Amino acid sequence: MYKYIFGSVPSRRLGMSLGVDLVPKKVCSLDYVYCEVGKTTKLTLERKEYIKHTTIIEELTHYFKNNPDSVQLNTLDRPGTIPNLRGATRKELQRVVDFWKLDNVELISASIERKSIQSYRNDIETTIIETISRRPCTLDDLTQILGLHINEINKYLDVLEADEKIETIQQERGLFYQKKDRNQLCIMMINR
Repeated sequence: MYKYIFGSVPSRRLGMSLGVDLVPKKVCSLDYVYCEVGKTTKLTLERKEYIKHTTIIEELTHYFKNNPDSVQLNTLDRPGTIPNLRGATRKELQRVVDFWKLDNVELISASIERKSIQSYRNDIETTIIETISRRPCTLDDLTQILGLHINEINKYLDVLEADEKIETIQQERGLFYQKKDRNQLCIMMINR
């Protein structure tokens, strides 16, 4: 019925999941001998729009007309593992929900809960903010400067972005984190 979306399929972690193929079959950056779908026919690192986004939107629109019982919308599990790629913020996920006008949606974004766990350290949060206050930094920069594992720093960046204390900017060398402009923060607080 659909060419680029598939499912619902059972998922150990998420229950039933809807899949979206954004890359044609066997176009891959790996030529893994044990791949479950066979030999890679086009080995490439090129990032491009392989399937027109309008086509994907048409298929998803048709699918969502069937009103699934519920939708869980989540982001990347491991942002930082692919250069210049980051997980979607809670605000960005909400824009997706608003675009599709979906009811009964649960946003899976751990940033709100992270601050309340016992292992969350305010001194690390403060150190990250102080570091990027001096100059914008990439995730790799922060890892080298602070001597913390990339996954640990990602947890704090996620919280700081959700709290609107920092923002991301794309530059030639990659994705940078910088402290949000104080004037911009004041305007946001007034408008709330």
